[in-house]
Amino acid sequence: MSGKPQTPKRSESIYSNSQGAIYNLTPVEPARVSLLDCADEAQDDTLVYNLRSSISESDILACDLEALVKDLEEDDKREEEIENGTEKTMEEKRGLRRRSRIRGSNIRTKSLHWWIVLVNVVWGALACGMNVFHVVLGTMFLLYHESNGHLDDGLSRNIHRLKFCVITALIIECLFRVVFVVRCLWTYTFKTTIRHIGGIILGRSTTGNRVLVLLDSIEEKTLYGIFFGNLEGRGYTLTYSIPSTPFLDLFHNALRSYDHVIIFSPTTKNYPPTLSPTALVSFVNAGGNILLAASPDVSETWRDFAREFDIEFDEKDTVVIDHFNYDVSDGGNHTLIVVDKEGITDNNVVIEKEVKEGAPLLYKGIGHRAGSNPMLVKIAWAGDTAYSYDLGMKMQADDGTQLLYGRTIGLVTAIQARNSARVTFVGSLDMFQDELINASVKKRESPSSYAKSGNEDFLGELTKWTFQEKGILRVISREVHKEGEHEQHHTYRIKDDVQYAIEISEYSGHWQAFNATDVQLEIIMLDPYIRTTLNPLPTLPTQNARKFGAQLKLPDVYGVFTFKVNYKRPGYTYIEDRTTIAIRPFRHNEYPRLLSAAYPYYVGAGSMIVGWLVFVIVWLFNQDKERLEKVVQKKVR
Repeated sequence: MSGKPQTPKRSESIYSNSQGAIYNLTPVEPARVSLLDCADEAQDDTLVYNLRSSISESDILACDLEALVKDLEEDDKREEEIENGTEKTMEEKRGLRRRSRIRGSNIRTKSLHWWIVLVNVVWGALACGMNVFHVVLGTMFLLYHESNGHLDDGLSRNIHRLKFCVITALIIECLFRVVFVVRCLWTYTFKTTIRHIGGIILGRSTTGNRVLVLLDSIEEKTLYGIFFGNLEGRGYTLTYSIPSTPFLDLFHNALRSYDHVIIFSPTTKNYPPTLSPTALVSFVNAGGNILLAASPDVSETWRDFAREFDIEFDEKDTVVIDHFNYDVSDGGNHTLIVVDKEGITDNNVVIEKEVKEGAPLLYKGIGHRAGSNPMLVKIAWAGDTAYSYDLGMKMQADDGTQLLYGRTIGLVTAIQARNSARVTFVGSLDMFQDELINASVKKRESPSSYAKSGNEDFLGELTKWTFQEKGILRVISREVHKEGEHEQHHTYRIKDDVQYAIEISEYSGHWQAFNATDVQLEIIMLDPYIRTTLNPLPTLPTQNARKFGAQLKLPDVYGVFTFKVNYKRPGYTYIEDRTTIAIRPFRHNEYPRLLSAAYPYYVGAGSMIVGWLVFVIVWLFNQDKERLEKVVQKKVR
């Protein structure tokens, strides 16, 4: 090595001066880069000329000068290997260069593939499924990556093209899935919220405006045009269907498909499992409301459904008959009875007073017996002279038949479930028809007559209550704080003077202040220790809620207490508001200096001290002088 002259390396022949870049390049072995890219990067005519004169267009490995220098360094190493006799074959060099070019892209593609696999695994777990196409392609890609590119050029290029197509397809699929997620959020969250807010603004139901109407045949909806028109005028969306419609379901993805159900198909006997009594009870438990209209030939399916709520329809083909309170247009069996204000509830929350005192109702249908369920609300009933009987049977004096008669015959009865969902049973399907709504009313032997029955107004009030357009209560806020303070604490002391207040709002077409005088508060720890009535506080006309409050002294018992407001009144949704507060005993420095209950002990201790002092004084100043003289004489001796 000392005998040979040291030739400068071609990578060292590249230099630059302060005036500009001047490149002196020595011819090198062919490489794999475009000359034009490097010339554009340099933007120098001298550089382009030197490059074209010393290196062919296929000799440049990179598109910048740093890559060119790196290639020249590799050529220097190759020349050293030639001198040392360790030169590799052309196939090995081509393989090294090809692997060096694709190694970076393999790493990037492999990391991207792992991200895609991770996203598909997570999405597959959420969607309870997996795309087999992705798994197969992922396995093929991983095998290719594990082989470190030991494939021929044709197969490698095809796999690269396939990877590009698959990645593009995955991106498109991800976009579709994002659109699907946004659509689901819009359908089940934002759309429901907007519909709920819109229903409140427009004075509709607080539950929703989707109504499913079940008819024996679709053509029958023309018989109830006025009734359905009033519902649509209040903003409800009615969906008409027959019970045998395929794929008719009250739920979709565990959510209610409808907010209310109107059943005008009492004679249909065969119902799909999605409309069975059990399914309807589940619909009520989910917060849905139901309005059911029956007829004398009501099927056993609806009888079973009514029994779930402690309501029993009378025997088949029986009708309500009243020979004294019937409309004069009924000259036969007196089944078209007139229901005046004596047969309508006094609950103004369900039926307003103006409607009750208006035109009487026309009723023609079956009666039912309401049980003793405390959640039942009797809305309309028959008169004292009415009875229920099958006109096709001959009545005998003593046939053992238990008749429904008088006010025990229920005409319209509702129930409000514990979740405040409402179900209403009406025994007359004819009551909803346009014929009885537009009919005039003239009661037998009554001087009063009406050009139109009160069915339309009555049914309007009934559906408002059933579909939760009124009689809705909600708690806005509640607070417990000591007198003179405004901050609520989690712990209070026994015998503390506190103030309790709860703010309640009522919805009746719009939110307004709730008026009541029977709201009570209970302070409970296993058993009620305090039960008091809350006083309604003054409110402004512009406020939509009213506060009810009371001042009270906490019990002389420490523990965890529940401040409970349990307000359940017929016609209103239930309020059961709970606030848990801990009540602690006195601390050692909080007790009063003197306890009234300890006065006897105080007197006993004081008397003992005084007696002892008196004894000491008497003993000291009442000595025996003779004995003292004898003692002194003994000491002198």
